[in-house]
Amino acid sequence: MERSGHGQKSKTTLDPIATKDAEVVP
Repeated sequence: MERSGHGQKSKTTLDPIATKDAEVVP
C-alpha cells in the first residue's frame, strides 16, 4: 500500500483504502 501517490488513481484503484485517502487529499 503506497500512500505516496495520492494523485495516482491507477494505484488507488487497486486499494479501496487508498482511494478514500485520494478523495480526502487530492
